[in-house]
Amino acid sequence: MNTRFNFWQNKYHGRINYRFTPCVRYAKARHIIGVLIGRADAFKGNRNPREKIYLKAWGNNLNQHTANIEALIKLLLAENWQVILIGGKQELDVHDALSLEVLNKCVDYVGKTSVAESIALASLCDVVVGIDTGMQHVSDALGVKTVSIFGPTMPSQCGAYSDKAIFAEVNEPCRPCFGTEQGFKCKHRKCTTKITPERVFELIIRQLNSQNKESYKENYYVFTQRY
Repeated sequence: MNTRFNFWQNKYHGRINYRFTPCVRYAKARHIIGVLIGRADAFKGNRNPREKIYLKAWGNNLNQHTANIEALIKLLLAENWQVILIGGKQELDVHDALSLEVLNKCVDYVGKTSVAESIALASLCDVVVGIDTGMQHVSDALGVKTVSIFGPTMPSQCGAYSDKAIFAEVNEPCRPCFGTEQGFKCKHRKCTTKITPERVFELIIRQLNSQNKESYKENYYVFTQRY
């Protein structure tokens, strides 16, 4: 399904207000969850000069990352919540590895939006979940609750700072190793492989039940125009 956005921005009490037409929401959905499906930035490791290594991926490889993302989405869909898939064209490898069963039940905008339009989609969500990326910081700045998956990086150093942000992480003695030779050579990735979809789902539940929601989020609107 082709979707094109008419996008513009204006200031609303000092914040950017994103508007599209008209709004899309499932009638029976109690919550909207944004899932950032990507594996963050790729680095070239010293195992093979041409090999791309995703140090922040949720698992050891594309298959594990995709399996974790799909398992999490299935847990969300089982609650009859609306799931919005967010990602750029660089995330299409993950997107294309997801099952049609999952893709057909989600609102899928992977590879279809600009950065600004992805920000607008995130502003609609009750919770945005994904690995440690800049979009998690943006979502937090918009007043959206976030659940961020941290592996080789530390929330205390590069996590979102508001009380709307919580983190899925495990305490491994080798953390943090992001960008280091140790990180490039790591083969076990325990810091991410030990984080289960069930654990992340529990944190999303905690966020939905929490009261730390800023009122200005009500001033954000996301709409889509189909052609």
